[in-house]
Amino acid sequence: MKKFLGGLILVFAVLFLVDEFYSYAEEMKLPEEFSWYGESGAKKEPVFDAQKKGYWWMPTQIPEGKENTLWGNRGYIFVGVKKPKVVEEKKAEEKIVEKVVEKVVEKPVIVEKIVEKPVEKIVEKPVVKIVEKPVEKVVTKEVEKTKIVALNLQDIYFPYDSAKLTPVNIQKLKENAKILKENPNVKVLLVGSASPEGANDYNLKLSEKRVNAVKVYLIEKEGIPEGQLKTKAEGEIEVPKIDWPYARKVKFVIINE
Repeated sequence: MKKFLGGLILVFAVLFLVDEFYSYAEEMKLPEEFSWYGESGAKKEPVFDAQKKGYWWMPTQIPEGKENTLWGNRGYIFVGVKKPKVVEEKKAEEKIVEKVVEKVVEKPVIVEKIVEKPVEKIVEKPVVKIVEKPVEKVVTKEVEKTKIVALNLQDIYFPYDSAKLTPVNIQKLKENAKILKENPNVKVLLVGSASPEGANDYNLKLSEKRVNAVKVYLIEKEGIPEGQLKTKAEGEIEVPKIDWPYARKVKFVIINE
């Protein structure tokens, strides 16, 4: 019985001690609402007061970076009998996480559209202006004019039924030759004729003999160019009987060519 009581007392004693231990441990805990002081960076650390079983915290060193801010609460008494551990200040490490943000940027796309536009090209070209101007055209028309040369060329008269040149005829031919030499550009037609006596054929041949006699004399005796003389046998010509002697002749007719 005594052993039983002794054991029971021992159990109660142990329980009491355990309870006291936990009570003491609980008292030694630093209140959570004041646990931040260790992370504040302020100095000096709280000082334990054994009589009051608490801590006086009177920091005198301002935390780095908080010189111009309010920090801490000096003079607080922390209830507890255990000296709290000073938690070293841990600076918050800012972890930079690079987050890729896809930013949709609407970028205007310039589309160059080539439009073929007709370009009016001005080309200066010389303009030929046609002005119709009446032009007086001088037309030289050769008008055949009968040049009348006032030359005293004498007719040569022959005796009846004869083609011989008489001394009178030769004198006249010399005078005519002189005029022709002075006017080499003058051309003469020698026209032989006869009176209407006898047959026509005979008279035609007689007139031809008379004109040839005059031509030969002028060319051979007087030196008149043959090109200056032309001949024509006219034959008999109808004249009154009284004028028959004047029909037996060679007439000098000036011609223009």
